[in-house]
Amino acid sequence: MAAFFASASSQKLLNSVAPVTGPPFSVGFWAYPTTTGTTRYLWSLSDTAGTINYYTIAQSASNDWNVLQTDDASPTGGTAGVSAVTANQWVYIVARYISGTNRRMAVKLHTGEIVHAAGAINDNPTGIDVMAFGCLNHSAPTGFFDGGIAEFWMTNSDIQADGAQLLDSTVRQLAYGGPFSVPHIAKNIIEYRSFWKHPTSEGDDASEVFHGVARQTWTNTNGVTIGPHPPLPYWYVKPGQTARILTV
Repeated sequence: MAAFFASASSQKLLNSVAPVTGPPFSVGFWAYPTTTGTTRYLWSLSDTAGTINYYTIAQSASNDWNVLQTDDASPTGGTAGVSAVTANQWVYIVARYISGTNRRMAVKLHTGEIVHAAGAINDNPTGIDVMAFGCLNHSAPTGFFDGGIAEFWMTNSDIQADGAQLLDSTVRQLAYGGPFSVPHIAKNIIEYRSFWKHPTSEGDDASEVFHGVARQTWTNTNGVTIGPHPPLPYWYVKPGQTARILTV
C-alpha cells in the first residue's frame, strides 16, 4: 500500500518535530499523482511561523516536477524544475538539498527515462520546525496533493560526495533496490517509511519503518488513506536485510 491523499479533503501527514533544519540532507520516494494542471506539494520541511521559509517537492501548474528551497517572498527564485508530470503513473523522485546555493533533483519517469534539475540561487530558509506529506505546511498550508506516496527515506547528508548531478545508476538502484541497498546512503538514513501497511506511526512495523537517530512520529490530518503500492522487485532491500550492493 501507499499513503494516499485527496486535496479536496486537505489531507496531510504531519511530523511536528523537524528531524533536520537545513542542508545538507536528501529525500527520496515513489509518487503517483492523480491530477495535473495545478500546483501540488508532495512533501515539505517548513517554518510554521510564516510563509517564506521552507524546502519542498512539488508538481507545478505547468506539469513540471519542482525542487524548491526558499527564504524569499517570491519563491520562484529558488525553484529548479523538470518535465513531466503524468497522471496515474508512478515516478521515483530524489531531491538533494546540498547547500544554500546547490539543490538537485532526479526523477525516474514512468517511461524509464531519468531527468535532472538543479538550482543555484542563494536561499537559506530559517525557523524550520515541521515536516509534512501532502501539502506545503507553513503557516497557511497550501497546495494539497492528490495521489500516492510510498517508500520514503531521508538522510542527514548529501548522498553523492561531489555535489554534482546524481548518477542515473544510483537513481535506479534506489528506486528498485531501496536506500538500504547502498551502504554509503544507508548509514546516514534518519528515517525510512514504506507506507505499506499504515500511513501514521500507530501502525509502525520494524520491517516497514526505520529510525536512524530518534523515532519520528507522524499524525494523520483529515483521513489520509492507503492505496496501491508501486510494484517493486523481490530483491528490494528492507531495513535489517543484507543486500547485493551497488558500488558508487
